[in-house]
Amino acid sequence: MKCSERLPATVIGTPAELDDYVAAYEAARAGNEQADPAAFLPPSEHPLHGEVLRELIRVDLEYAWRSGQRRRLEDYEAAFSHLFQNPEALREIAFEEYRLRRLAGENVSPDEYAQRFRLDTADWPDDSCPAEEVLARGQGPALAVSSDAATPASLQRAARAYQEFRLFADNSGGDVDDWCSRFPPQAEQAEVFRHAHRTDPAAALRMARAMSRFPEPGQEFLGFRLLKELGQGAFGRVYLAEQASLAGRRVVVKIATDIFGESQTLARLQHTNIVPIYSMHRAEDFQGVCMPYFGATTLADVLRAIRSGGTPPASGKVLISTLNDRKALTRGPGRSQSGQTLEETTAADGPPLGAEHAETAAARVLLQKLEGMSYDHAILWIGARLADGLAHAHERGILHRDLKPANVLLTDDGQPMLLDFNLAADVKHRASAAAASVGGTLPYMAPEHLEAFRGRQQSVDARSDLYSLGVILHELLTGRHPFPMYRGVSHEVVDLMLADRARPLPPAHALNPAITPAVQAILRHCLEPDPQRRYQNARDLYEDLERQLHHLPLRHVGEPSLRERCRKFVRRHPRLTSSTSVGVGAAILLLTLAAAMVFQKSRLARLEAVDLLHTYHEEAQPVKFTLYARAQDQRELDEGVSRGRAALERYHVLDRPDWRELPAYRHLPSAEQAQLREDIGELLFLLARGTERRAIYQKDESGRRELWQEALHLNELAGTCWNSGSGSGPLWKQRAHLVEHLGDGERARQYLEKANQAPMQDTRDLYLEAHELAINGNYRTALPLLLEVTRRDPRSYSAWAVRGNCHDLLNQNADALACYNACVALRPTDPRAWHNRGLIYLKQRFFQLALADFDQAIQLRDDVPEPYIDRALAKKGLTRYREAVEDLTAALKHRTSITRVYFMRALARDKAGDHEGAKRDLAEGMRLEPADSDYKSWIARGEARTPKDPQGALADFQRALDINPLGVEALQNIGGILSERLDRPAEALRILDRAVSLYPDYVPARAGRGVLLARAGRTEAAEEDARESLLRDTRAPNLYQVAGIYALNSRKRPGDRVQALHLLSEALRAGFGLDLVDKDTDLNPIKDNPEFHRVVDAARQFRAAGGRESK
Repeated sequence: MKCSERLPATVIGTPAELDDYVAAYEAARAGNEQADPAAFLPPSEHPLHGEVLRELIRVDLEYAWRSGQRRRLEDYEAAFSHLFQNPEALREIAFEEYRLRRLAGENVSPDEYAQRFRLDTADWPDDSCPAEEVLARGQGPALAVSSDAATPASLQRAARAYQEFRLFADNSGGDVDDWCSRFPPQAEQAEVFRHAHRTDPAAALRMARAMSRFPEPGQEFLGFRLLKELGQGAFGRVYLAEQASLAGRRVVVKIATDIFGESQTLARLQHTNIVPIYSMHRAEDFQGVCMPYFGATTLADVLRAIRSGGTPPASGKVLISTLNDRKALTRGPGRSQSGQTLEETTAADGPPLGAEHAETAAARVLLQKLEGMSYDHAILWIGARLADGLAHAHERGILHRDLKPANVLLTDDGQPMLLDFNLAADVKHRASAAAASVGGTLPYMAPEHLEAFRGRQQSVDARSDLYSLGVILHELLTGRHPFPMYRGVSHEVVDLMLADRARPLPPAHALNPAITPAVQAILRHCLEPDPQRRYQNARDLYEDLERQLHHLPLRHVGEPSLRERCRKFVRRHPRLTSSTSVGVGAAILLLTLAAAMVFQKSRLARLEAVDLLHTYHEEAQPVKFTLYARAQDQRELDEGVSRGRAALERYHVLDRPDWRELPAYRHLPSAEQAQLREDIGELLFLLARGTERRAIYQKDESGRRELWQEALHLNELAGTCWNSGSGSGPLWKQRAHLVEHLGDGERARQYLEKANQAPMQDTRDLYLEAHELAINGNYRTALPLLLEVTRRDPRSYSAWAVRGNCHDLLNQNADALACYNACVALRPTDPRAWHNRGLIYLKQRFFQLALADFDQAIQLRDDVPEPYIDRALAKKGLTRYREAVEDLTAALKHRTSITRVYFMRALARDKAGDHEGAKRDLAEGMRLEPADSDYKSWIARGEARTPKDPQGALADFQRALDINPLGVEALQNIGGILSERLDRPAEALRILDRAVSLYPDYVPARAGRGVLLARAGRTEAAEEDARESLLRDTRAPNLYQVAGIYALNSRKRPGDRVQALHLLSEALRAGFGLDLVDKDTDLNPIKDNPEFHRVVDAARQFRAAGGRESK
């Protein structure tokens, strides 16, 4: 394009249009210093005209000053006089000129611009702010949210330029070097793509594409409605969003380029001062991380607030005022799903575990505490919380490596929380100094981290994070960075930074007289250039900060001031300065000893009662988890009931009607007594249900009646624990079922009437009703009740677990993950919580995350085989086949009767190259007969026998169904064998009817039944199953199967061909079914349609071009 040519009104009709104009000008300017910005403007009526003009002038100014031409704003006034009539626009470009003049060393102040252009420059940094800090603010005070704020636009321009380079040049490293050298003034940003290109050209191109088309507020992203952009970084954006699948729950979604691999670290961290991850998502070139919304204030906002005041404030009130100011700013325009504007909604509309706690009494207490503290104590308190969070992470082998004020959230209730734990630091791109600078991290790096970026061999460990935290504390306490700031990432700049950090730290007391010698000692110890002389772990720093806050001598660094140490003693013991304090203290001591002797026996009894309560909870909770499971085999059920009865024996509940008169109960506080009654009632109710289910496995009527009678007794005992008005609806309903089993229909009707009359308002009853629905396969109906239970009682581990199970079985993986995150946070010592979350990661193919959770589950309990089996599956996903074989071998050691493991190990051995070992395992699996109670092994052996021995497979599946008459996997497999292998469709249809009746939300059974109905010509019933299946599952395998239903129905209704072809196209494009489509006879009715061949050919071309395959 010639520089005199004017661009058309729309270069590219996307939100990135601004970048297109700027990129076109920069390309021309690189080859012609006389390129005129006016030639690259859209017409004056274009909606982006003013924004493009401002950006072009900013870029032109930077080019001019870099080349030694000290251009002023007046040079543009003749050509763009209308710009000078807009105060806000003029203020923006005036700040750019001010920034460039400071960079050139001119002695200039904001007052000059206030007089020269009649602008408000009150919030511009003045002479007291180092020039380098002004430079880092690039876009001016109104726009600069953090040191990262100036980078996204220029990075996006570099990304678009890199895409053009890839279009017209080959992929050699030489070409990319040449391209990079022609890309001033964004050479640092271009360096990011040069480095990425040399390492992995395909990943570099994905990154560039993604950075050019981030979603905008108002759009949908994987089930999230993006309401408002909260911030931008070098490689991602952060949005306030609503999660449609959870009734518009307010969340934060961070969307980044999907080049960094899986965000694995935060999911392993559960700490008050670390922002947790609800779920992770992938979409094309993007990775999304869903987090709770705790507000939008960071310590970068606090820094700007204290700098605007000139001197460090006296109290923590500045923290509260900053929070309030940011809350007002972030409630910008936009609409939620409910139609409310964002100004009408608050953070309290967020998730149960997230922002709603800003309204609680505890939150108000914390805010009042912060407001009442001196400012230096408030900052030390924040530092202690952050050190505690870092210690939690470091103890789990996780480093942050990008600590800076913008990565510390200050929640709306005043709690500091660490953000961005290594979300982008695990990749090759972070090994580049250019990438680090763009991310704004260099000023907070420890010397050894800078050395590593300089290319020298240096290790970065937990002590580097402590150095960064020390920089942040120094900056917050003084309002100034402890070292000079520089622009750029050249070797010379990094060497200057290293030299600065090797010099003695200037006294912080000179900048803030409130900083005591002990605080100065803590800062110096954090900022030691030599890691060996620094705090050696975050726990030590946390302890010293806590000791300083509580007026105690420091433990890990020498107390430099005897005077301060004496002051601390006086503050701890203010009364000891009086002349009579020693005598009074002795008298009090004698009285205390006497009282202790009198009440010693009662105290010991209370301690024993509390200890027994803890023991009971430790024993009862796993039992509840087992009995709450959707399906148990006989062994699991027997074990759960046995262990539940053993837990109740702690309080003699089953054999002593007066158990509440025993000391173990009476010596508990009244609140804990009430809670214990509630918990025991719940366990009795579950034992009644478990005992009733055990009757299924009894062959004779007398054995079943005995179990039903026992279940009725347990139900009645539960009723004595729940003394509530008209009683519990679920309890009456359970009693009705039991007496009906025993043949008393009249009493059953009476009890059902009471159940219907009982109000369903109690949280416990809502939960029990929901669980009954879930255990009977009505997951979709159960979810609204469980949502209400977790809203009312966000600490209910059981409710989160059952809700997670429902989401899981409805294939709502992100929501299931959020629930299991809550379980891990509530009970981090329960291996089942980690195991369940790992299973969701496994379904999502986040194998490394799944592996970490299975590791934790095994660490907590290493004597059960299931975590080893599932960890083997994760390792297979990571192609670590030999390790998978080791885990499966370990599973067999824990329970040799699990014959299904032989089939799994055969596959792993085959992948590992041990073909002989695979044959031996397959033969052994076929030879061994599974244990009578091993439902899953009968299923596994049946699946292995299906190809060559369908009759034998049918016998195995039937045996599994005998073990668990409610087993949906057995029903599904029997239906498949009868219809596809043995040509007995009528019997298959009856089996699938039963499966759908038991589990209405189990899609494979419903879709499979739809195919059988369509084959039989029952068009209306088949279409009903097709519609219901699509409502429940839109993944590729289900789309493919439902396409078969519509294809078969098209024999009678030709119009169904369109729907069949559409669904088939979606499934094939997602990578499922290409190996099936040619031989699939269910698709025969549409195979003569030319569109069918076009759809199949297009899918094959897509896969050949590198399209992803759905598993």
